[in-house]
Amino acid sequence: GSNVVRALAYEGVSQRSIASQLGITRYAVGRVLAESPGDGAVRQSRTTRLSGSRRVTVDHSGWSAKGIASLLRPTEETLHHRTVAMDPRALERMAPGELLDVLADRSPEVSRALWDYMRHLMAGYEISAVLPGSEDPDDAGSSLLKEFMKTLRSRYGAADIPLQRLFMGAMLRGAMVAEIVFDDAGRTPLDLATPDPAHFRFKLLDDPVYGEVWQLGQWQEKEFVIIDDPKVRYLPIDPKPGSPYGRAPFASAVFPALFLLGLMHDLKRVISQQGYPRVDISIDLEALEAALPDGSPIEDLEALLLRTTDDVVDAIKVLEPDDYYVHSSAVNVNSAVGAVDSGSLGAVDGIIAGLERMCVRSLKTVPLFMGVADGVSEAYANRQWETHVKGVKHIQHIGENLLEHLLDLVLQAAGNASSTVFRFAELREVEEQRDELTLSTRLENAEMAERLGYMDRDEASTHAVGHPAVVAEAPEPEPEEKDPVDPAGETLPGEEADPDEAAERSTRVVEVP
Repeated sequence: GSNVVRALAYEGVSQRSIASQLGITRYAVGRVLAESPGDGAVRQSRTTRLSGSRRVTVDHSGWSAKGIASLLRPTEETLHHRTVAMDPRALERMAPGELLDVLADRSPEVSRALWDYMRHLMAGYEISAVLPGSEDPDDAGSSLLKEFMKTLRSRYGAADIPLQRLFMGAMLRGAMVAEIVFDDAGRTPLDLATPDPAHFRFKLLDDPVYGEVWQLGQWQEKEFVIIDDPKVRYLPIDPKPGSPYGRAPFASAVFPALFLLGLMHDLKRVISQQGYPRVDISIDLEALEAALPDGSPIEDLEALLLRTTDDVVDAIKVLEPDDYYVHSSAVNVNSAVGAVDSGSLGAVDGIIAGLERMCVRSLKTVPLFMGVADGVSEAYANRQWETHVKGVKHIQHIGENLLEHLLDLVLQAAGNASSTVFRFAELREVEEQRDELTLSTRLENAEMAERLGYMDRDEASTHAVGHPAVVAEAPEPEPEEKDPVDPAGETLPGEEADPDEAAERSTRVVEVP
């Protein structure tokens, strides 16, 4: 009703969300709000795209000086389970970005894939500074960077929080956006803001040097503001040719995830309504008709049928598990029936399995993570894992480039000309054994190439371990110790063999009579 619409508007819910929750049109929501008292008690929610670091003056009523709602509510799926309503029609009316946010919390497949990616992307990181034009470490620059990470930890409780938001934007929005926030003097870094990439737009402009270029900007209070600031960085994930926008890796999972959710929602209704086995009782009309006197009107048969039905229902209601049900021959108790059996729902397993495999492909993950047992060989499973790791590295490298650019500004603001080196940890635990086997093969090949004269010592060392040899010549191998032998030619433990005696035994001729 109107009161519900006004109550949600008080909380700052947008017209689109109110319409989706109540199953009405946005026009109806706007009409209700327009008919509200004009004393400012009910205000229509507005969405203004602001940079994550923009300061907004807020009054004590919960609204900013610009009329923007300043109280951020938790997501609707967190507050109200039924308002998100697993109704496919309600979900289809949502914007793609909003729909992915809902599926990230409601779809088991999307939620699990996002969980795995976030753990793999945020396996750890190292940050340092190197001197200009070299790889030599700069202790002063590294101290500045670590001090800034301490500032982030003090602000967010953990420095990982803004980094996680970067990767969350990469997976759900297809881009990473961050901004370094300095104090008024422009010297001390205060924050690493991570606004939603969906709030940014690009405008085609003519550049005197590059020609037509896409310029980053965003709508702020009904005006498009160009953002030409090195402190703001937007990096897309796999953009299309000629487009500055990235492509969300999880965007293709919307259809199978919605299909699977809708299917499970319908199955729940079937199981609740007619899936459980129920007692099947039939009443023989011919037996009832035979019990009536000849020539009885049809009304008497109808009345007898109603009385018999009511008696059966009343008797079944009060039956205990170990009671008997005694009835006349006009009542037949058949076998219990229900829709959940191999005959009626036998094809559901195959449909669900197909949708799950489709989700695995669309979410760019590994079947093992999603609980899909395809029974593949170990070699095939290793190839799947390598492909997954490559995808993780690709997204990590984009994040490293973004952070290195912004953190270089932190060093420059402090008067330091060093460069930042930011590296996320790779998933190397399962690769260590194969790395050692590969190194062993390289060492053997390099040794053979050197002995055959195909490489000199430094070339063989570079081929094997990536740098010239440490020593000029290889150390002579220690001679192998030989165990002593007995007169019969067998080795005796703990004794040393005499070479002359061994040679004499080898030439001794034994005469056979």
